[in-house]
Amino acid sequence: MKRPSKIKLIAWVASILPAGWFIINYALGAYNPYPTLFLTQFAGKTAIVFLLLSLACTPLRNIFSCSSLNQPRKVFGLASFYYALAHALTFLVLDYHLKWNWLLPEFQNKPYLLLGLAALLLLLVLALTSIRSFQKRTADLWIKIHRWVYPTTLLVLIHQYFAIKGDKRTAILYLVIFGILMILRVPFIKSKVRIKREDSFQKINRWLLS
Repeated sequence: MKRPSKIKLIAWVASILPAGWFIINYALGAYNPYPTLFLTQFAGKTAIVFLLLSLACTPLRNIFSCSSLNQPRKVFGLASFYYALAHALTFLVLDYHLKWNWLLPEFQNKPYLLLGLAALLLLLVLALTSIRSFQKRTADLWIKIHRWVYPTTLLVLIHQYFAIKGDKRTAILYLVIFGILMILRVPFIKSKVRIKREDSFQKINRWLLS
């Protein structure tokens, strides 16, 4: 079995840290008297952060001509799905106890919940098809499926924007970041922002890939 590279190990540790931080604080009673509400919000925000991090990998690789920066993409994408799943399950199970007579009016009165559900299902498809064997067997189909990550991210961000009752600056910031990451994928822009790779950066790249 191939040993994971250093940058992948760093990415896995980074993806686990928010969950560990929450569990420790929960054990210390930091979220009383509304731990469920905090977990719902925390898991949702963390899912968005990792989704944007996964989208940032390719532009950063192009800018710095550093292949190692693309390696955490899958790790961050899977982390985003796991936190999104925790976000949804907390809402459905802990908040509403899977009682559909409570849930249906919520979905009817709050359309952004349907956007969140659609985004979660798309993230599930992306997670299930991220398996390397699936990628090798269906290369062309895999590429088409994983382009869904862009509309999926937009659904997630719209869901968050309308779910927030108060200050929406964070939601707007995430939308701006997403817009910048999309612009950096435009071929003309991509060619203009590339930074010449230095020898010292090559050494860092090799170390991260090792």
